[in-house]
Amino acid sequence: MLQTILQSIGLSEKESKVYLALLELGSASAFELSKKLKIPHSTVYVMLENLSRKSIVSKFEQSGSSKFSASDPLSLLSYLENKKEIISHQVDALSKGMSELSTLYLSSQEKPRLRLYEGLDGLAALENDADEIDQSISDTIYSFTPMDIIQQLDPADASSGRRFKRGKKVKMIYTHKDGIQKFSNSDLRRQARFLPRDKFPFNTGIAIAPNHSIRMFSFKKGFIGVWIDNAEMANTLKFFFDICWEFAQKEK
Repeated sequence: MLQTILQSIGLSEKESKVYLALLELGSASAFELSKKLKIPHSTVYVMLENLSRKSIVSKFEQSGSSKFSASDPLSLLSYLENKKEIISHQVDALSKGMSELSTLYLSSQEKPRLRLYEGLDGLAALENDADEIDQSISDTIYSFTPMDIIQQLDPADASSGRRFKRGKKVKMIYTHKDGIQKFSNSDLRRQARFLPRDKFPFNTGIAIAPNHSIRMFSFKKGFIGVWIDNAEMANTLKFFFDICWEFAQKEK
């Protein structure tokens, strides 16, 4: 009980044991405390020095050896009052710098954070990150997708299935070397519109999560993907997507 109280005011477990032992013994050497508490002598000595600096233990010489005694328990109140004063000064100092610290924090939040994914392991890592992060972003993902390129490598079905399990809708603008296809699928919560590849020969897929992030990926020379966490960039690309959606061809 007493040890718990002492630890609650900031003493370590070993400091508490040493102080209580000194209260019981009246005074003792580090060696005597080590023997009683079954704690290494060097550790006991460090604890005594710590307690002495806190004015909770006093050190004196007796018969040519160093001895220690516990200060009056009222010294614990003085110790806490001193801690309270120190914390008060620290709070005042921090308050004066809080405005500048907040400015630095906000400026860092505005900087895009970027993650790079490479190879098949990178593709798996991107999907795993999406499983986790997509829970907290927009209900709908907006994408530009070179479907014929992606179909050759067959990651599309797996990705769509995982996206569906994450509960996300998708609005997709796609190109395909064989012309307009049928990729809209109400079961998968996917709407799709087509742009002709000869006029819009993009080979990189883009997934946009408004107010959150952009994912860009290419399968041309092995998988490489980039995830950019930046709401402003994501929203700008979303505006561009909306423009393209208006003149993209609807599937029949």
